[in-house]
Amino acid sequence: AGRAWPGLALWRAQMAAKHGPPPEGLECMVLFDDIDETNYVEYQTAPSGTWHAAHLCEDVVKRMLKTQFDEYGEHLRTSDCAATTRRLLNEGPPVWLHDKSGKAMPVPEGDTHICKLWFASDGKERSAKVEGAVEGHARDELAAANTALFGAALTDEPACKPGEGKPTAG
Repeated sequence: AGRAWPGLALWRAQMAAKHGPPPEGLECMVLFDDIDETNYVEYQTAPSGTWHAAHLCEDVVKRMLKTQFDEYGEHLRTSDCAATTRRLLNEGPPVWLHDKSGKAMPVPEGDTHICKLWFASDGKERSAKVEGAVEGHARDELAAANTALFGAALTDEPACKPGEGKPTAG
């Protein structure tokens, strides 16, 4: 064991002032568990930098961080709906954690995305980038490859032959 960092108490006090306890009666909208100090999450939206109480517990948020990027690709590969494929292609590969319902972790008007997370269980702030996310040129290349592969959904022609329910090759 090492020596404790001399500023640790001050840092913890600053974090406590920046972040708060879970609101009374908060419940995870996925697992329906009560949210307390052991599973409470706050999220920061950009560009405002405002912190908000998540209506999801820590386990659900961690799962979303781990799975959203891969789920995007899986949904592209398995979609049998042109509108869904078009929406996914227009959104591009995810970089930041997002709540698809818009209810459990809503992004206020004027903000664009969730940029940071804070878990009460360890008192640490962390990035809200999803695992596997690519940015910049690599993201542009992946988006272009996805559009080339699944682009039939972006044409005015039907992407599915009547009665088949699966996209046809363009």
